[in-house]
Amino acid sequence: MYRLFINKFAQPVQTHTLLNSDRSWNALWQSHSGSHTWTLGPSVVNTLTGVYTREFTDSVSGLRDKDGKPVCLSQVMVGKVFDPPEPYSFCSIDSLSVGGAGGKGGFSLGKNKNSVSRWAWSITDAITINKGKHMIVAGVDLGKQYWHDLTDWQALPLISFDGTVTGLGMADFLLGYASGWTQGGGEYQRIHSTTLGAHIQDNYKIAQNVTVTAGVRWEPFLAPAPENGRIQMWLPGQQSKVYPNAPLGMVFPGDPGVPAAGSPSGWKYFNPRLGLAWRPRFVKSTSVRAAFGMYTVPIEYSNYNHTADSAPFSTTFSLTRTDPNVKVIPFDDPWRNYAPTGGKSPFPPWPVPEYKPPSDTKFILPVFGQEAYLGDYRLGRDMTWNLTIEHQLKSDWLFRAAYVGMESYHLINAADLNPQIYPSFARPNPNFTQILVEASWATASYQAGQFSVEKRFAHGFQFQGNYTYSKSLSPVDGGTLAFNGGIQNLSNMRWMRGWSSFYYPHQFKFNGIWESPSLAHMQPFIKHALGSWQLSGIYTPRSGSPLGISGGANTRSTYNTGCRADYVAGQDPWFRVGSESDQINEYFNTAAFAQCVPGTMGTTPKYLFHGPPSRTSVDAGLAKNWQVMERLRLQYRLEAFGAVNHPTLGNPNTQTNSANFGKITSKGGNRTVQMALKFYF
Repeated sequence: MYRLFINKFAQPVQTHTLLNSDRSWNALWQSHSGSHTWTLGPSVVNTLTGVYTREFTDSVSGLRDKDGKPVCLSQVMVGKVFDPPEPYSFCSIDSLSVGGAGGKGGFSLGKNKNSVSRWAWSITDAITINKGKHMIVAGVDLGKQYWHDLTDWQALPLISFDGTVTGLGMADFLLGYASGWTQGGGEYQRIHSTTLGAHIQDNYKIAQNVTVTAGVRWEPFLAPAPENGRIQMWLPGQQSKVYPNAPLGMVFPGDPGVPAAGSPSGWKYFNPRLGLAWRPRFVKSTSVRAAFGMYTVPIEYSNYNHTADSAPFSTTFSLTRTDPNVKVIPFDDPWRNYAPTGGKSPFPPWPVPEYKPPSDTKFILPVFGQEAYLGDYRLGRDMTWNLTIEHQLKSDWLFRAAYVGMESYHLINAADLNPQIYPSFARPNPNFTQILVEASWATASYQAGQFSVEKRFAHGFQFQGNYTYSKSLSPVDGGTLAFNGGIQNLSNMRWMRGWSSFYYPHQFKFNGIWESPSLAHMQPFIKHALGSWQLSGIYTPRSGSPLGISGGANTRSTYNTGCRADYVAGQDPWFRVGSESDQINEYFNTAAFAQCVPGTMGTTPKYLFHGPPSRTSVDAGLAKNWQVMERLRLQYRLEAFGAVNHPTLGNPNTQTNSANFGKITSKGGNRTVQMALKFYF
């Protein structure tokens, strides 16, 4: 059997204004798959499957001037900022963000060029043997993946104005005082990897009402390997022999103790699974299921986005106002005060994807270490377990109760091993600005009780109801340096652990369909006009999102990473006064919190309470079908999203240094109604 899937997506650039534009996206995805099944005997079946997929994506910025021409910083900063050459770049502004102290004013704009190609193939062979009470399944998997990333990210500078000079980001922007300027040679990386796996499982039917499943899967981690060794590893105290001019601790493939892939592989990933299905004879129409399993958390290729963005491959520089060696970043000449480059822009020259630096390459200190893997890095592991009881009542009602638990460890997390230290904000290692690494220090925990009731469609009515009571804990919610932040408090991981950002303790979901009588015995006009209308609805109330209290500007914290608020003695942080309308002006007791003491990280937890719950999320629909002929059907649909048209309150302001601290200033929940008439043939 052979299958071919093709998906082509094309989004043109959006060029309304500088503040309202978007990039183009063009993507072509193809999947070829084939399989063959052999019957090797009355109880033995073998299946061989092969898959080949490829994807090509490309995008360019939509920033245009009034004449429809691309906008670049080099056009207004002549001789101070230069653009990378095409086809590796496209004239644009990558990121220009203007914020402000206390959340006052600001804007952001910018997009860059992206070109990513991925292709992969895999072969799987599995054999199934039925023998008596046993069904044994075993198989092997082999695959290869390739990934090419070509983007001018950071080759076009990332510029920020945060109000640290005047107190207002917009004022800093108008005066030309930038708070941050990051620029590099572009992000060009080519990765390839091999995947390997094997599994065996036995389904053993102990009795007519009891089945036990046991198995194990072996999934070694063969780390993806960048071409030309374009990756670095952080090994403190070791001097590179591949690039002898590199600062101490920055090493590369070919150096002693550094794998060829630049990150450690692992062969000892064995994942056992155990399951039980039991139908107790003393309770009719009831089943009990339980399971335990271990799983390897696969690594995302986006974790390798920045591995080639450091010296000597694609040198990146990060200038910040809090750096004692910089202090002032004038927007009209951002490199003027940066002594390591002689007060001039280090670009050009620009690297190219195939570039392999010579071993005697000079390193401009301090080096910005964009992304490296620690020597003890390993893949994350999940342990999950569950217990489910189902009971059927009559022929169309089903009740289910379940407990689900999961513990995760060695999860990937990002960290800066060379943070700025209060009050001087000097970095411990003067040979580096940031030393950004991928580590495997994070853990996570999830526990939930899940309850549901289901009525199958009968007598014109169908209904489902679900309720989940859960708790989720983690120090960070994402670890990739490409898209997420990392550890704020490097010296105390327990300080980082708390509610997860997706922790909603109470979640409900109800949906149902009611069909009116068909009126089959009435006159044709009445039957077709009033009979067999379908009314449907979905109601999804849940707890509000987790809220933490910010302790003020980043510069107050120990590591310039932001601090949490301090508790105020004698004040109850959970105390609330008045009705819901009163809580709009003070959702929580704002007197219970103060900005963190300078040089500390704050005493409040990551998340302290939840925002306003969502109680009015109701979607409804009304539909009617008319059968015109055997193959012709007409359908009318009326749908209302947010049908009750009741506002849902937004989250309160949680910035202790804001004039709106504790106030709710936004809402949502508007009703949207749409109608459709469809003709099926």
